[in-house]
Amino acid sequence: MPDTGGCWRAAAAVVVLLAAGCEGRLVSRQAEMRLGAESARVIERRYPVCEDAELQWLVERLGRQVAQHCGRPDVDFTFRVLDVRDVNALSVPGYVYVNRGLINMVNADPQELAGVIAHEIAHTTERHVAKQMERIYGASFLLQVFSSGRATIDTVAEVAVNLALSGNSRQDERAADAQALRFMSRAGYDPEGLVRFFERLKKQTGDSQGPIRYFASHPPTADRIARARELIRVEGLAAGGRE
Repeated sequence: MPDTGGCWRAAAAVVVLLAAGCEGRLVSRQAEMRLGAESARVIERRYPVCEDAELQWLVERLGRQVAQHCGRPDVDFTFRVLDVRDVNALSVPGYVYVNRGLINMVNADPQELAGVIAHEIAHTTERHVAKQMERIYGASFLLQVFSSGRATIDTVAEVAVNLALSGNSRQDERAADAQALRFMSRAGYDPEGLVRFFERLKKQTGDSQGPIRYFASHPPTADRIARARELIRVEGLAAGGRE
């Protein structure tokens, strides 16, 4: 990941100027979605979008089916494949990106992919990136930022993308795992697909992260497997027969 020190310093300076005197109200839905759209522009400048129509169709289909059951009908999600070999996926508000390297690792298995996508959707439904921005900078600064110049908007979007790439807290990741299992079950996918994805990662990397970036700051994989299986058992989450 490139050095982001300059972005952080610039964004901090911007926020000191813009957030002075602001009260700590929550970021509005409109500002959150604007943050997502601007962050998506940054992502697609950094990384090439995959031109494989079949892979794009697969991720789009899985994403749309899961998103219908995420409890956020107000969010019009966009799903894209990045032509990047790293095993990784990320999300910013309203946008989910899956790397080609991750799709190849799971052999394009729809159940495992649905689990990964559901996890990324959950980061939007739980507002994890927006909450990180609120904690760091104060809740109301986004509205002021988005009425500022292009350079200021780009700087803040860069920070949001770097937050998404560097990972969420373990508490947020566990919340996203739990919601992903529920979304999968409601959408007709087997929640065990996400467990199988975790098991695949564990087999390749153990509980060290190794060369796979996807869980660089996530809870240990064995812990995630145990928690996922317990939630499936306790809540009676079942497969729905989708392929």
